[in-house]
Amino acid sequence: MTSTPSPDSGVPKSKNILSAVSIFHKGTLAIALVTLTLTIVLVWFGLVVKLKVLEVEKQWFAYSKEASYSAHVLGRIQEEFGYGGFIHNFKNYVLRKDKTLIPKIESSLEKTRHAINEYPLDGLFQDLDDKVYINELTQVVGLYSVNFDLARRLIEKGVSSNEIDRQVQVNDEPALQAIKHLSKHVVEHNEEYTLETRKHLKIALNFINWGLLIIPLVMISGAFMFVLLRTIKKINYSLEESRLFLSDLFEAAPDAMIIVDENGYITEANQQADSLLNSPDKSLIGKSVESFMPQRFRKQHIQNREDSFNKTEKRMLSSDLNLYVLGKDDEEIPVEISLSYTVRNDNKNAIVTLRDITEKKRIEENIKYLAQYDQLTKLPNRALFNDRLSHAIERAYRNKSKIGLMFIDLDGFKNINDSFGHQAGDELLQVIAERISNIMRTEDTIARLGGDEFTIILEELKHSDYATVVAKKVLQAVGDVIYLSGHEVTVGASIGISIYPDNGNNANDLIKNADISMYQAKSQGKNCFKFFIGNKH
Repeated sequence: MTSTPSPDSGVPKSKNILSAVSIFHKGTLAIALVTLTLTIVLVWFGLVVKLKVLEVEKQWFAYSKEASYSAHVLGRIQEEFGYGGFIHNFKNYVLRKDKTLIPKIESSLEKTRHAINEYPLDGLFQDLDDKVYINELTQVVGLYSVNFDLARRLIEKGVSSNEIDRQVQVNDEPALQAIKHLSKHVVEHNEEYTLETRKHLKIALNFINWGLLIIPLVMISGAFMFVLLRTIKKINYSLEESRLFLSDLFEAAPDAMIIVDENGYITEANQQADSLLNSPDKSLIGKSVESFMPQRFRKQHIQNREDSFNKTEKRMLSSDLNLYVLGKDDEEIPVEISLSYTVRNDNKNAIVTLRDITEKKRIEENIKYLAQYDQLTKLPNRALFNDRLSHAIERAYRNKSKIGLMFIDLDGFKNINDSFGHQAGDELLQVIAERISNIMRTEDTIARLGGDEFTIILEELKHSDYATVVAKKVLQAVGDVIYLSGHEVTVGASIGISIYPDNGNNANDLIKNADISMYQAKSQGKNCFKFFIGNKH
């Protein structure tokens, strides 16, 4: 019996094997192509993500470098120009005329100019406001430079400190505000750049997530992801370093700074704020900002705060306002306050800068005192006398009352100066000023116009006879014996009196007529008083 061969019986086994090998190679090739494609995609994916992350890193590195340099330059400007540098020495130079301050002033001025020129105006986060503030700062420094030269010339001519101060006075408020705004600049832009960086970082992370979904080869991508995660970790580390750097800037700011949310609660505060404000538990965080204000301001401030968050522009609270915060032991501390706004976690926040101006106010009050009071006798000087006389006339006009004006010139003062010296003369003037002050009413004004000339403004005169009573008291007080360095001396006084409105209805006429009467008293024997009586005086 003959067997029938199978259809495949004539096909060599080697061909079947080759066919299988061919199919294997095709599959392997497909797998290789897919793997290669996935690898290329993964490599492309890794490079793109790395570039994105490196871009964020580069951005933060550049920003941190520029912020550090800007803070350094601003620190130099404030140190050389502020109240502890040029301005302080300049004001002392004008008041004390101390030539030893000139090299310090010139050095501070030159260093301030160099620092201003070095401030970066074309960086990553500078804007038009920066150029405006730098220009304002430059202008104020220029004015101080010109006025410093003027002050030196006036001092050489022997002009008085009050007159020099009047001629060389410079409004440095724009410069101080410029320094303050520039100092806050890094802090204000911190949130903006942090949000922007997080946004880019979020995009990169989303890109990674999509890549993980479309790439099945987790093991292959793991190596790339490891590199990527290390890079991200490095960026996070850089971000943390930048955050700490900005936090250090916040802490190193020369003024107290707090960040307040819309509800009025403090979310951050630097060390200067902790030192300035009174907090029983030594922590400002979570406290209401109104709790650090005097009680009389709190209700109004709540309304102002609510309104201010609807107008979130940068601004300086009016320097005309008397603004105070509560310090240690509830002491009221005068401050300057400036506001700017930022957004954190989709919520508005106010950046509040508080500057303690206690010393500034003391200096201003001292300068004001020097401009209005005689340094020897502590009596009002000519400027304050003229001001008070004008106001006294206005009150008398409204009340239909009279006022009296006395001009007093000491008799024999020159002899004492010539005999015992100028120091004895000064002591005599101080004694006379004190004696006359002791016999005056609180509503009256005694002033020293200069030399041995005094004036008295008598308000609310019911009758001219009261001026006679006062004049006699003055003559007696002046004429009593005075002891100067062991010597008994006596002087007299010639007094001229004019009455408002009888002898004039304005300050110039009253002054002129009182002066005429005083010289009439001198011509008639001295140590007496005369009323102005028109052409028959």
